[in-house]
Amino acid sequence: WFVGERAGAVIASTRWTELALGPSFKPARVGLLATVVVAASARGRGYGQRLIAHALEDMRAQGIEHAWLEVVHDNDPATRLYAAAGFVPFEIAMVKPLGDA
Repeated sequence: WFVGERAGAVIASTRWTELALGPSFKPARVGLLATVVVAASARGRGYGQRLIAHALEDMRAQGIEHAWLEVVHDNDPATRLYAAAGFVPFEIAMVKPLGDA
């Protein structure tokens, strides 16, 4: 975990883990940026950018060749943050609710 603190309180955090992906990525090693959270009161102050940069540098140091993340399609602030860090769209995920139908 990487954390951002202000006045002794954690206001932002992120973590990554290595993924085991199928043949489309072989032999590349891929790291999943699994969680990026910034407290509402701290948004827009660069905490997310700095945490992502630290996580990506750690991935590089561990021999990771590609970084992967997922974001909900209508989370525009996160999408802008990730695009500013160099992430580009890669695939589309689709879901279908299977409730009472």
